Amino acid sequence: MSETTQSSLALAALESLSDYDWSEFLYGDHDVSEEFEAVTEPKHDGKSRWSDHYAQVFRHKTEGTYWRISWSRGATEYQDQGPEYVQFCQVYPQEVTVIEYVTKKPS
Repeated sequence: MSETTQSSLALAALESLSDYDWSEFLYGDHDVSEEFEAVTEPKHDGKSRWSDHYAQVFRHKTEGTYWRISWSRGATEYQDQGPEYVQFCQVYPQEVTVIEYVTKKPS
């Protein structure tokens, strides 16, 4: 199967999720879509006046493709909302070297 065909199968699965399914999928019940598994924890990806923005990477189990899903959630207790502005795109794993600065001199 070509990469285009594979990706379109995973894309079709993501596009078919209802608002309720997105809520279950992103807030803990990843089995709603048995086709995907979480690869990363949800990451706080920014904030606006009324919303917190998050992102998380999932892997399509059958195809082995990776998808970054981003969404917004109400920032206050008065905003009882599910995920909004859900977006997704295919991503690719890449090893990255990171330099951290610490207060103790390395031995």
